[in-house]
Amino acid sequence: MRLKYRVSLAVISILMVMTLFLSSSYSLWKITVTQGGENVISAGCFDVKLENVDNNNNINLTNTYPMTDEKGKNLTPYIFKITNNCTIDASYTIYLNQLDSQNKVTNGDQKIEDYIKYTFKEQNGAGTTDETAKKLKDGTAVTTDDLNTADITFNYGDGKNIQKTYALGTGVVTGRTGDTGAGGSKTYELHLWIGNEANKTIGGQTFEAGVSVVAYATDATKLPQNTASTSEVGTD
Repeated sequence: MRLKYRVSLAVISILMVMTLFLSSSYSLWKITVTQGGENVISAGCFDVKLENVDNNNNINLTNTYPMTDEKGKNLTPYIFKITNNCTIDASYTIYLNQLDSQNKVTNGDQKIEDYIKYTFKEQNGAGTTDETAKKLKDGTAVTTDDLNTADITFNYGDGKNIQKTYALGTGVVTGRTGDTGAGGSKTYELHLWIGNEANKTIGGQTFEAGVSVVAYATDATKLPQNTASTSEVGTD
């Protein structure tokens, strides 16, 4: 019995030594490598502004009347500038939003918006030579429901709801470089008037509209060359 006991202890000792050896061998073949630096995602700033070039230069035609295209194009325009104040390039669409707060039909079924004409151009850039008068009703109308699905909301206050929205053009303004560099900017002119084909049934009606710009972050270097140009809408 004593011999068997000694043999058992010897076997247990051998097994313990083997276990320690295997554990040690495994640890020698196990390597853990850890990333030395942090993964960093830093967003650039994004800020696009729409501003009047001159104070109080909104179009205000009181007691106006139907006129020829040549006369309409020589009226004082609404001039506005789109400026990129931050580091990320921006592509944008310019909209003219027709408001319905005062646009009431008072004489027959003729509506003043059917006779509104316009020219729209970029100053000192694409579109400067195209001053063809267009009918607003022939332009690219965009429903506000479509715009709102992209979380875009236009608010003019004072109970002035948007009746129709027209896309006037598109463009790109590059972001500024560094903390002090200047960002890109573009200036546009918008003329609005009543076309001379209108008749007296539109008397007493009022047309109100406001400009909005919707901008999206983009990389201007990867856009097609013609994307940065103003794309006018409508036909004669």
